[in-house]
Amino acid sequence: MPGWKKICCAVDLSACSYDAVRAAATLARQLDAELVLFHAWVREPMGASEALFAQPELREETLLEDRRLLEGWQRLAAEVRGSPVEMVLEPGRNPARAIAAFANRAACDLLVLGTHGRRGLGRALRGSVAAKTSRLARCSLLIVRPTPEEVASSLGALAT
Repeated sequence: MPGWKKICCAVDLSACSYDAVRAAATLARQLDAELVLFHAWVREPMGASEALFAQPELREETLLEDRRLLEGWQRLAAEVRGSPVEMVLEPGRNPARAIAAFANRAACDLLVLGTHGRRGLGRALRGSVAAKTSRLARCSLLIVRPTPEEVASSLGALAT
């Protein structure tokens, strides 16, 4: 197995990222590697106007909520790994660039990402952060795909 000593797991607070965190923490435990959870905290609003999202109070509230969620994931990762896990939140309009820049700057050996498994129109419209990150990061990547049950659940939610 490669000599991965520093693992970065990029999270977007989705179920796919949750699976990636568990996988990264397990791998970090097995390899006795350092683990960093990374989150680019500026998110594109879904259905909200840019003017509303641009309000400093809303941005701050979103950041605080993200931090609380990530702290829970950090505790989970530390429990699975068996030792402390670092957490980094950075601003970034473009998640793929922010993730790759951090992994490159922090000299990570492995970058773990969850993928939503979008295909067709969904991927064409939103793109794939994992695919974009793979072109920008200098380290190895491990992509954690959703389980078939999660994909079926997502498709069912879209149909209703």
